[in-house]
This record gives sequence, C-alpha cells and structure tokens, in this order.
Amino acid sequence: MKQCVKEDSMKKALLQLFTAMSISVFGQFNCQSTKLNPLPLQSYAPINYNSRSDTADLIQLKLTIDSRDFTNGKLTGIAAYELGAKLPFSSLRFDLLGFTVDSIVSLSGPLNFTQQGEHVIVNSSAVAGQILHWDFYYHGSTTKDASGWGGIHHDGPYHYNLGVGFAANPHVYGRSLFPCFDNFVEKSTLDEMNIITPAGKVGVSNGIYVDTDTLSNGDLVWRWEGQAPIPSYLVSIAVSDYFKQSWTHNGRSFEIYGRAQDTANMTAGFVNLNAIYDAFVEEFGPYRFEKVGYALTITGAMEHAGMVHLPRTLVNANLNGEDIIAHELAHMWFGNAITTKTAEDMWINEGFAEFGSHLYEEKVYSRSKYVQTVQNNQALVLKQVYQNDGGHLALSGVDQNQTYGTHTYQKGAMVAHNLREFLGDSLFSHASKELIASNTFGNYDAASFKSSFEGSTGISLENFWKDWIYNPGYYGTWVELNYPKNINSGNTSKQVNIHHLSAHTGNYKASQETTPVVVYKHSYNYGYGGKVVFGNSSDYPASSTDSTFTSQSMNLGAGQDFWLSTNDSAESLGSSVYDTFNWIDLNGTKTLPRTGVKITPKPNTTGLDGTFYVWHHYTAGNYTSNGATSRDHFYFIGYEGSHNPPIDYATELPFEVTISFNTNGNNGGLDSDLNGLPGNQMTVAESPNLKWKNGVPIANASTQALGNTGVGNITFTPQHVARYYYVVNTSTLSLEEKEGQGFRIFPNPTEGYLKIESLLDQKELSYEISDLNGRLIAKSTVPHKNGFSQLSLPPALTTGTYILTCDAGIAKFSVH
Repeated sequence: MKQCVKEDSMKKALLQLFTAMSISVFGQFNCQSTKLNPLPLQSYAPINYNSRSDTADLIQLKLTIDSRDFTNGKLTGIAAYELGAKLPFSSLRFDLLGFTVDSIVSLSGPLNFTQQGEHVIVNSSAVAGQILHWDFYYHGSTTKDASGWGGIHHDGPYHYNLGVGFAANPHVYGRSLFPCFDNFVEKSTLDEMNIITPAGKVGVSNGIYVDTDTLSNGDLVWRWEGQAPIPSYLVSIAVSDYFKQSWTHNGRSFEIYGRAQDTANMTAGFVNLNAIYDAFVEEFGPYRFEKVGYALTITGAMEHAGMVHLPRTLVNANLNGEDIIAHELAHMWFGNAITTKTAEDMWINEGFAEFGSHLYEEKVYSRSKYVQTVQNNQALVLKQVYQNDGGHLALSGVDQNQTYGTHTYQKGAMVAHNLREFLGDSLFSHASKELIASNTFGNYDAASFKSSFEGSTGISLENFWKDWIYNPGYYGTWVELNYPKNINSGNTSKQVNIHHLSAHTGNYKASQETTPVVVYKHSYNYGYGGKVVFGNSSDYPASSTDSTFTSQSMNLGAGQDFWLSTNDSAESLGSSVYDTFNWIDLNGTKTLPRTGVKITPKPNTTGLDGTFYVWHHYTAGNYTSNGATSRDHFYFIGYEGSHNPPIDYATELPFEVTISFNTNGNNGGLDSDLNGLPGNQMTVAESPNLKWKNGVPIANASTQALGNTGVGNITFTPQHVARYYYVVNTSTLSLEEKEGQGFRIFPNPTEGYLKIESLLDQKELSYEISDLNGRLIAKSTVPHKNGFSQLSLPPALTTGTYILTCDAGIAKFSVH
C-alpha cells in the first residue's frame, strides 16, 4: 500500500522533478508493498511481554468464534485454555482488545478477574507445576489498529483477521481476536478452532478441517484441529462464501479458498505453488504445519500458520503476485517454524521470508531471473532506505516505527542473500535446516541465530554479523587495472587495485573481510573475456595510506584493451549497483532503473554496437572529503564490444549521460560533503583510476542547477570506453588545492618541471596532466622517495593553466 502526500510548495515539486532520475521506483515485487508502510507513530522501543511466558505456559487452546454478527462488527467467543504454572503466581495477566469478558471459569468454578484497557487480570493462585483449565467467555465489537491494517476486517462478503498491527505496540495483534499472551515466544497448540457461521458461509482457520455441524436453525459450526504450537498473532479466521480448490502434493494437503468469481484465477495464480513449496523444502528443510493453505481476502498478506490471508488481487494468470505468494509460504519456515524473540529482530521473520520470495525464482525459473531480482532489491535499498526509515540502521535493534520498514524486509533479504553467497549454497542450506530442526517452534535473536549458523557450518560469522547485522552500512569490493601500469602490456600478469568499499557505516569501521570477490573482464575490442574468482576480501587487506585498497599482481591473461568489474552476478550485494543496455535496444532517451542515470543517444559515428555498463558506487564515509570532489559516490561507465579494426581507449561514446546532484544531507543527498558550494559550479570530472578519487573536469559538461538548493543535473558525453566520473565543484579548485595535509606541488607557476610533496607511503606516483578542457596531455609514473617526486613537463607544453591528477591529489598549475 502506498501513501500519497499532496505538496503545497512549488519548490518541493521542482525538487522532485530534478531528483526523479535518482529515485527510480521498481515495480511492486515485495511483500511490504502490499501492506501499509508504517508511519512514524512511535519512536520508542517495542513493548516486550515475553516475561509472562516465564511464569506460565499456555499449553493448549480451544477457540470458538461466533461470526454470525460480523456484518455488524460484533463477535462472541470462548477461549478455553490448558495452562501450566512455571512459577508460583497469585494472578495472571492476559491481553484482550476491544472486547468485554463476561466470565472466566475453571474446573472448580468461576474465577475473580479485573479488566482494564487491553488487559484482563485473573486473580487466581497456582503453584509451580500445576495444570489449570480456564475458559474465557467474551463478546464485543471488533477493531483494527491505527494503521488500518491489523485486526479484524469486514470487507463486504469477506470477514478475516490480520495478526499484526503496524501502529500497535506490541505489534503482535492476537489480542484483537481472543485473550492471549500477546508476544512472540508464547506458543500454544490450537487444539480446536470452532467457527460459527450463517448458512452458506464457510469458516477457515489453521490446522486440518475436521467436520461441519449444522445447528437447529441451519447455521453452521466449522471445526478445525491443529497440532503445531503457534503464537497468538498467527491464529487465523476467515469467513466468506468460499469455494475450495485442493490437492495433495508429496503427502501434504494444499487448500485454496476463494469466492466463485475467483476460481479461475485461483487455478492460474497458484500454478507454481508445488514447485515453490519443493524449492523451500529443498533449501530449508521439512514443512512443519498441517497443510498449505491460502484464504483470499481484500487486504493482506498475512502469514497465519498454514492459512495465509492473501489479497485476491494478487492471484491471477499474469502471476504478478507470485512473489508474495512465495513470501508468505517462506514464512512457514522463517517466522512460523522459528520466530524472532522480539520485534527488534524482525529481520529474522521478514527479511528471510522476503529472501525466500527471491530465492524461489532461482529454483523455479532460473539463476539469471533470481540475480536480476536481488540486484533490483539492492538498488531499491540503496535509493530508498534512508528516506523510508529515517536513516541508515543496523538490522538488529530497530525501534517501534521501523519494525516493518525497508531495512527489515529489503535489506534483510539482501543480507540473507549475502550470507548464502558468503557460505555457499550447500552450507547455507545445511545451516538453515539445522537452525529450524534444532529449535522447531522456538525463537531466535540475532546472537542465537548467529550461534546456530556457526555451530552447523564451523565458520566464524563474527565479522559478517558486525558488518551486516549489528551495524549500519553497506560493503563491497571493486577491482580495477592499475592505470597506467598496464598500458601496452602484453603480460598475462596484471597489476590491479583491489578496493574495499563501504557506505553509511556511521562510526563503525568495516572488517573488509565479508565479501566474495569475482572479477569480470570486458574488452572493448574482443567482447566478454570471462570471470576470475579472486576469493574473499579478507585475502586482500588494505595497504594504502587511507586503508581502502591494495595493489597486487594477478593473472588476468594477455592484452590491454579490457576493463574489469566486480561481482556482476550478485556474488555479493553491497555498495555498488549497475545497469547494462545494448545499443540496438536504445530507442530514444532512457533512464536506467538501478543507477538512475539518463541516457540520450547521439549519432553512432564510431559504430559502438555492443553492450554498455553503468555502475554507481556508494561510498559515503569511506573516503575523507577534500572539499571539491564528492566522495560519497561515483560512477563508472564501460563499453564491451567486438571491433576489427580495433577501436582506441579514447573513443567517444554515442550518447549523452545525465546524472543528478544533491548536496542536502537532510533529504538523503549523495553529495552532502559539498553542501554550501554553488550549484552552478557543479560539474563532472573523469579519471582512469579509482585510487586517485579525483578527476579532471570534463569540458563538454553542462549543469542545470535549481537556484541555491544544492540540487540539479549534469549532462556530458563520455570520451573514453572505460572511465570513472565524479561530481565536483570547480569553485574550490584553486592553483594549490590540497588533497590532504602534506600534499602540494611547486614551483607554481613553473617552467619545465614540478615537484610533488605528499605523505603517501609508496615508492612511486602515477599521474596525468590535462588541459582545462579535459584533453589528456601526458601520463606516466615517477619515483616517490621520502615524500617527494619530481616530474619533467612535456617540452611542447605551452604557456597556460593545466591540471595535475595523481595518487596524492589534484591541483592546478600554470606554465610560464
């Protein structure tokens, strides 16, 4: 469900227009989008009612719900409990919302109780080990939580509950149906669910259907029996004039309930349900509930154990709701067979279920479809999570208003994918099965989840949990040829820079040890060159002065007309996203969905008819700001094709590129390290190397700034087949710009040479000299000893101003 907000300010509308490219929204492919995105109604921690389950155990429940007055929003019920005292008590509190308790009766007679607000306090004593039988008789009006999602719905002919209240505290919402311990850890066997309905209506619930009794007036009692212990919020009731479609698969009953007008869609929309079920059994282990069931409703979706309540609009021949069908089925393993202990670790329930809605595509369709989905999900996270959840958060320990946020669902799924890639599918599957088998119908928090996975795999996940669970941020690697080291080199051994990337980590310093590294080769003359598995980022500890990269020689094969990319096939989802497109498919202007980059084709005079790659790397907090170049993100654009005769590295690409800039950190601007600098002096700089973290301003760039808001667009035409691009502000690019303390060039002005002073601890410096139009004049390396280098300027260099870009920084200099 989406919220629409009317903007009264023209300024806000213009801001939205300028930033639209960078907020490309993917189609609804996640369960969260079918639910109400939670409003920040509370900023405090969720209420935790778990402690009551240390006092008493609600062993078994027989629930009778009279739905005959549902059309008037009225319910009458009986909740008959068998409970056991774990500790001595003189009173016991239950949760119940909106109903009046008429009486509570034990085997020895009526019990004294008080009712106040959402609580019913039974004033009765018990000693440890005592077994009690209490029957609650209650009635009243049904209710929904403030979000309008959780609670009991009466939507025309549909009457049903949804067991989670997004705006409720606690979020578990069993109390909107019956008296209970409303927490995640108290699990009771729903021994019986008796649903009284008018004639012609069908009542469905958890467990196995047993029989239907007909009362003297023709009304019906639908009886269901359960065997699996479930928490209060997973109890299901749905009443309508349902028809049932059912079958048996691998010994399991599959039951779909919908009204007559939905039967055709039911047949078509669940066509892959058996295969989805098989995929999850293969990956996560045995199914633990009595049946696989779905009841079609108006609102949802909700993972009631063995009886999902699913919006009828998601069931159709187009299968555009199949991922949500899969998400809810995945909950039968993550959320239902095992459950988070508290709302603060909701990623265990929702993140892994959302991961299931991605994983099934690999099993049922193809690995490539799965990769596309998880990469789209990653791009959504990087673009929207800050705005949606009010910041970049750790997965574990979220607050009340963030329990069902983008971090929990989408980043949770992203991290589950990364865990699978980090361990390998075989170990990940084994660990998932052991997680459930060793604690079936139990609960986990982040620490015990980690301990279970470590115990079953024998692999330490300490750094993985620190990077991805306990701290905010995104992590990745990027491998590049160490330009200009490999120019005109026919050697098979190439010097590469292996960069450790991270973004939005706050005060946390990344371990740099949790990312698989797979390098892909792309030639602009000979096409795709295959991939090379480098291992793990832990194999390449950073050795640079700023502790962000290391340089090593790796066997990549002969040739020099190729460039590298990393983890193209989702070997890890981190701080980098990319789009690809083929020239033949570029029909008019196109905004790329993951990177938000706009591509406008031009005449293709050079015949570049291959594949183009556009990467967007997020690096906020990874590099120290220099006050001129945005260090929070950068782009890489590369071309892959086959050409004879070969094309040159300095070949112009046949399209314009438009990127956006936003220096306002309060609204998630990616260029906030340039906040306060004039927007009309924003431009794009290019560089052959990431290690420089700087670039030379492009002469053909044009800037469209929205006044002094710090928001705008920059359009340029790439002049090389593989190049990095940075947002820069030219107002601070002085004749002696300092990249960092200790960097300077002199003499300036000069006549024939330059000396470079820096604090870099390396034996040589790579450099480029270009004019103010971005035209390359010279490139090479020079020795760097005791913090100094000296280079001779080309004799043909005429009087004027030029730009030096090197490992230590970027600076203008003038020649007399």
